[in-house]
Amino acid sequence: MTHVRFSLQKKLLIFVGAPFVLLVILLILLLNGSNRETKREEMKISPSDITFPVEVAVVRKGELISWISANGYAQALREVEVKPKLSGQIAKLSVKNGVHVRMGEVLMKLDDAEYQLALEQAESRLLNARVEYTLAKAGAPGGRDVSKYNRQLDSLRATYQAAKEKLKDGMITRDEFARIKRDYESLLVYTSVNPEDVVAVKTGLSDALHEYEKAKLNLSYTELVAPFDGIIADCFVREGGYVQSGMTCMKVIDISAVRILCEITEADLLKLKVGDPAVAEFVAIPNRKFYGSVAEINPVIDSQKRTALVTVQVANSGLLIKPGMFASVRIGSEVLRNVVIVPRSAVLVRDNRPLVFTVEGGMSQWKYVQLGRSNDDYYEIQEGVVPGDTLIVGGNYNLAHQSRIRVEALRQY
Repeated sequence: MTHVRFSLQKKLLIFVGAPFVLLVILLILLLNGSNRETKREEMKISPSDITFPVEVAVVRKGELISWISANGYAQALREVEVKPKLSGQIAKLSVKNGVHVRMGEVLMKLDDAEYQLALEQAESRLLNARVEYTLAKAGAPGGRDVSKYNRQLDSLRATYQAAKEKLKDGMITRDEFARIKRDYESLLVYTSVNPEDVVAVKTGLSDALHEYEKAKLNLSYTELVAPFDGIIADCFVREGGYVQSGMTCMKVIDISAVRILCEITEADLLKLKVGDPAVAEFVAIPNRKFYGSVAEINPVIDSQKRTALVTVQVANSGLLIKPGMFASVRIGSEVLRNVVIVPRSAVLVRDNRPLVFTVEGGMSQWKYVQLGRSNDDYYEIQEGVVPGDTLIVGGNYNLAHQSRIRVEALRQY
């Protein structure tokens, strides 16, 4: 009885499930048929019906520069260490690192009490000396017997000339000659100076004037000023601290432009000259180029490295470049002017021949070109395109001749 019941259940399951299986098979066949139809429709699409998005540029003439690559570190255009000429305590510090200063601006002032006192004493001594000079000048004789001194001078001149000959012949000693020379030169000075100058020396006026000027100069040394417009750097002194004469207190740097010292191989050195164009890029300042030129060429070759030092100077717009930054530099060694140039991205190679695509009537045109010289950015085109042609510079890798294109962007180069 159990066996009969199980058999009936099995027949019922087969009877109910068979239509469901047939339905699934039918759906699969329908889907496969639909996919085949879709593929057939896709295969019917012609490549000429596809529109390719591209970027274009207008062919032009320009400069093609052959570049020499080098590396280096940025240096300030000008840099001066601020050092006091006197020792003393810092009474006032007016600046700190990074501050912009103007030429002549006071950076630091030393305690000047001692030097103010020295100047006052020098002024007092100068006043006394001027009084003595005025009194001495008023009481001096009316004049000197110039003819008397001139006769003596003529006699001593003859004696001096004779003594030189005698010294050559060994007839007198060097000490004897020195005495004759001293008498002659002393009288020569006396007869040639102004009598008032003699009075000034004898009364101490000349010495007093020198002391006064020295005291005034020392007082001026208590103020340290900026030698040019620039920025304060490496300032490690503090107000109230003590500094020694000649100690470096800070630096004033000018980074309106920077200089980059590059090592150039001896083979490339002969290709360069002062004034050649240069472009610098810095790791710390991505996507920016700084333009300048060769400022100096050291003609000495390092015997070990076989390189020479070439200094490139570039403008520092916005003062973004800081001394010590690492730079990649390209120096233009040769410039071809007024030649047809195109971006490197525009040139493709098919069948081992260089070609470009231009645009005519919304379609790409395959044109073989003859290349000239090149650099990292451009090719010189000697034949194939002319200035004014619309050139495809982006999206050209999958193009064929007379493909339909859509201009997405117009580039300038």
